Amino acid sequence: MRWDALFADLEAEWEAGRTAQQLADAAELTRGEWAQLSLVERLRGAIGTVVRVRVRGVSPFELRVQAVSSDWFGGAASAGSVVVSLAHVLTIEAPLSAAVVDARAGRSFVSVLRLLARSRSTVEVVAAGGDELAAGTIDRVGADHVDLARHARDEPRRQASVRGRVTIPVAAIALVRARSGVV
Repeated sequence: MRWDALFADLEAEWEAGRTAQQLADAAELTRGEWAQLSLVERLRGAIGTVVRVRVRGVSPFELRVQAVSSDWFGGAASAGSVVVSLAHVLTIEAPLSAAVVDARAGRSFVSVLRLLARSRSTVEVVAAGGDELAAGTIDRVGADHVDLARHARDEPRRQASVRGRVTIPVAAIALVRARSGVV
């Protein structure tokens, strides 16, 4: 009987060691997998959830993530839709515990600006640093810039309401707020 108890103890120790090794291996594989994930993939896993975003110079704001692409993400915020350039994001407060790996690149930031131009939405264009660059309607979008007709936020774009035009390099744009849901 003593030998049976000894062998049972040895077998239990061996099994516990094997389980501990499997858990360590699994943890290492998990760390390796997480090391391969990009912020974009983690944001895709957060679609439908609310995140708190900080952009340099802009007060932190909450956004329900609705769309994510390779260089931007966007969704619903308290004042309408917001499209954020990932190049200007400082922090994202949310668990981001899931990820969605998608081989498709999705729409570029410039193509989303083109959607805003087609929708004729009144927008606010904000730079990294928080300065509002302009408010109005995006008339045209080039490869690396936008032309915006400046007018009051509460007025639709009409020739009589346009107070001027401004061209903004896309690289200067941190985020765009639109009253209507375009994202």
